[in-house]
Amino acid sequence: MHITAMKYELPTKSAGYFPEVLSLLSSIDDSCVFNEDRDLSHPADLFLLTFNDVIECAYRLSKRFNAEADRRQLHRQTDISELDDIRIDIFNLIFYTSNFIEACQSIIKSLFPDADNGNKFTKAVREFNENTKNYRSHASKIINQIKHQHRRIRPFSYAWENNLIIGYFIEGLVEINTIGPEPKIHSKFNDLNTGFSINRDIPYHLINVYFASACLASVVRKHIRISEVVPEMLDGEHLERCFREVAKMKVMLLPDEIKMEIPFVHMRKDGTFLLEFPSKIKPENIKPHIADISVTTRLGIKNLSFAPPYAMFAKNG
Repeated sequence: MHITAMKYELPTKSAGYFPEVLSLLSSIDDSCVFNEDRDLSHPADLFLLTFNDVIECAYRLSKRFNAEADRRQLHRQTDISELDDIRIDIFNLIFYTSNFIEACQSIIKSLFPDADNGNKFTKAVREFNENTKNYRSHASKIINQIKHQHRRIRPFSYAWENNLIIGYFIEGLVEINTIGPEPKIHSKFNDLNTGFSINRDIPYHLINVYFASACLASVVRKHIRISEVVPEMLDGEHLERCFREVAKMKVMLLPDEIKMEIPFVHMRKDGTFLLEFPSKIKPENIKPHIADISVTTRLGIKNLSFAPPYAMFAKNG
């Protein structure tokens, strides 16, 4: 799969830590906005609210992870009771990133009147969807499995010595009456079930949100007339706080992720940030390790077998 190069250096002179599209949306003349006809907030507000939701979720999850990683570093212990709370934070990150993408689509819709008959709107939204299809496909596949197939998020810890990776998988049916990582989402690796590490997942979502914002900006510039762009310099302290926390996370990856392209959030010596995917960074664990895996799940009345990630399992019967 081809990956579009994504690179963002923050803060910028024109928008600070925020994506440039926020200033574009704020500068559109009110006569060219049709959000009220669709019962939506103004495009600038809709973008800001849904974007900030993603940032807050990424901050909470990365901060929780770093606290557990520090505990492991000092005591070689992992508090498995924390995994349940982490499950909620993981769900929130997945939900709000998907919600952000849908908000971008709604923003495009609110920039065209009904009298347009859908021609210009269809062209604009098709352009956005085409440019973001890889990320949208990944996010929507997970959300659709959770929503329509009633799958669940299951976090797990993968630890060795004083090192910690926290991952998760979407729990589905591996085979009849056996639950484990959903095969439609998680590929096999050396005949083992797999998951996603939040070490890789958080930077991946953050960078793709900035990329989607750039794609939205491209659509706005191309299809909407803006006489003058007024920079929208809002307080970005919460963005800086988020990036600082994410940049603290060690680049330690699960066995199947080691050979993947790596998204990376880097804090430079001068306090600025580089968001890059794919990056040239190498994982700190350059080869798989034998590890202790901790995961909790709930068996059912008929689903009495569990196939864990990164481990062999014995079938009942």
